[in-house]
This record gives sequence, C-alpha cells and structure tokens, in this order.
Amino acid sequence: MVHIHTARRTLATRLFTRNLDPIQIMKITGHKKLSTLQKYVKSDINIPRMLEVGNSIGKW
Repeated sequence: MVHIHTARRTLATRLFTRNLDPIQIMKITGHKKLSTLQKYVKSDINIPRMLEVGNSIGKW
C-alpha cells in the first residue's frame, strides 16, 4: 500500500536525481525549507551546499 507521504518522498527524490533545481522541487512538494527537503530526499547530497556552489559558479 502506498501512502501519500511515500509518494511525495519518491517524487522529491526522483526530481532531485534528475537534476531539477531544489527550489523548484520545494514549490512542487510544498516544502518551505531546504533542510526539510534534504531530509525528504533519499540522497547523501547536501542540498544547501550544492546550491551554494552552484550560485558561486554563476558569479564567475
């Protein structure tokens, strides 16, 4: 039996592994904080650190 929580977590994880911007994933899933999304996504990647690096690359 699939619960809404399981489906939401799976969606967030799949979107993240397909390189969708975490901010966009937060809009889709309704998360308000990156730290909450990071707990939701089944990944070892540090989302806030990833965004920090991505933002710094855009400033070069």
